[in-house]
Amino acid sequence: MKSYFYKSLLLSGICATVGGAYSLYDTAPMVGLPESYNVKYSASVRVGYDSNVNWSYRNEDESPYVNASVSARYADMESVNKLSYDVRLGITQYTDIDDNSTAAETRGDCMVSASMVHAFDSANTLSSSLYATYSPQPDYADGYSPAYCMGDMLSLSQVNVYSHALDSRWSLTGTLAFRMVSYTESEEQDDNRYYIEAGVGARYKESSIMTYKTDLSYTRELRKEGLDSDRYVASVGFQRSLDPFSSLGADVGVAARVYAQDTIFSPCCKISYKRKLSEGLNARVYASYADENAGSYTNYGGGSQSYLKNETVRFGAKISYILSPDVTYSFGAAYILTDRSDASAGARSYSCDRYEISAGLDYAFTRQLRGSVNISYSDLSHEYEGASAESSDRWDVSTGVTYSF
Repeated sequence: MKSYFYKSLLLSGICATVGGAYSLYDTAPMVGLPESYNVKYSASVRVGYDSNVNWSYRNEDESPYVNASVSARYADMESVNKLSYDVRLGITQYTDIDDNSTAAETRGDCMVSASMVHAFDSANTLSSSLYATYSPQPDYADGYSPAYCMGDMLSLSQVNVYSHALDSRWSLTGTLAFRMVSYTESEEQDDNRYYIEAGVGARYKESSIMTYKTDLSYTRELRKEGLDSDRYVASVGFQRSLDPFSSLGADVGVAARVYAQDTIFSPCCKISYKRKLSEGLNARVYASYADENAGSYTNYGGGSQSYLKNETVRFGAKISYILSPDVTYSFGAAYILTDRSDASAGARSYSCDRYEISAGLDYAFTRQLRGSVNISYSDLSHEYEGASAESSDRWDVSTGVTYSF
């Protein structure tokens, strides 16, 4: 029993590090213990077509492109210090950008993900994670993206979680985290943001498949432009393993965001579901509601404005089907609805919705060489109160090969 509990405590620490990756798919608990492997290297080349490189309303640049990347990943989950990392360095060259366009012809696309779980003894663990990306635009397809602008951006999340087991059922957690969003282009830097978070929590393991939790957190939100704020969140939730391949997780709570002279209360909730539907067929779903990024800054109409409320609904789903050891199909969908209101100086309310659907085919030519075909369609529209709505869409079609060694 003690050995099983010890493994469960380590697994909870691993889940905590993964959760720092800004993906709502990770709300559901991990099923099984993670895999260990030696360093794996790969190199990829893709060619494709992008119908709206900047995802712009007015200046839609279309262009073929070539993307090249190299990556390395490693995981050691057997030692006392459980270490893993995943690094990708990539670059995209657009070959037919209009001479009068402001779009960059060459764009970086890089990612670093790392985690460490150290067990001091059978009752105490420390989990640390780092997740950083430099990309041409935010990725909304994989859950929560902290960015709203479309420019080149650096997104970083560093999360530390300390867990202490009181007995075989009860445990306490403490969290310290730093997150940031920083844009390269000066016209987007009004949306630069920094978050410093501290929190405490309690976990109750009712059985080997069911855990209840409660959390209290404080976040200091700093912005280059707009209003800084203090955010307090109290939440309760659960994590349940449904079977050896499926799990469910959910949280519900209340948040209070404090400005210099205003306090805004709002509910928040999120749910994630992982399911093995049949042999080879797997599904992942998430949904969330929260008052996100309140204090959002805008200079629409030439004035500096800050929105005190930013109610956001998010939904996403992924399905993968392994037809054979060589062929895998994938499908995805994501939707985000945002309503900003309670603006300073009487600015008009603002709404924005975006959705994305995608499909892909992955084929193994050999054990080391794989090919893929991917297609995605995105639609983005927004509207200020009393003004006409603006919208744009985007197709991205690509094919490529990846060689692992």
